[in-house]
Amino acid sequence: MFGMTIADTTTWLWFFSRAMVVVSEPYDFILDYHHLINYVVSMPFGSTEQLGYSSTITKVAVPLKADPARYCIQGWSIRKFSNPKCTECALKDFWIPLDSQMKSEIQEDIFQRIEPNDPAARENPDLYKQ
Repeated sequence: MFGMTIADTTTWLWFFSRAMVVVSEPYDFILDYHHLINYVVSMPFGSTEQLGYSSTITKVAVPLKADPARYCIQGWSIRKFSNPKCTECALKDFWIPLDSQMKSEIQEDIFQRIEPNDPAARENPDLYKQ
């Protein structure tokens, strides 16, 4: 997604993606008007790929049971290039906050807390990991 912030004559251009947020250096759109003109002209005339959309991903519309004339966008349907036998896959989109622990780290922490207090876990360390 692209964005723009204007405060008085100071302007910032923004780009947001799954992986990052990028912001331009602030500039005065009165003195450096060519940046603003390029931005405004590029948005309506850029192709979907140039604007950051992947043509390899398709939204999947599923009819609602209560009203089959209406649809719910359920996810993305993609083709996995590394596996030619797989014709269609689902794309899982998620963002992990930088200060979050991964699921595997949380599980390992739980297992380490259980083992000292449970005789069965001390005898069989994989008891809870199945």
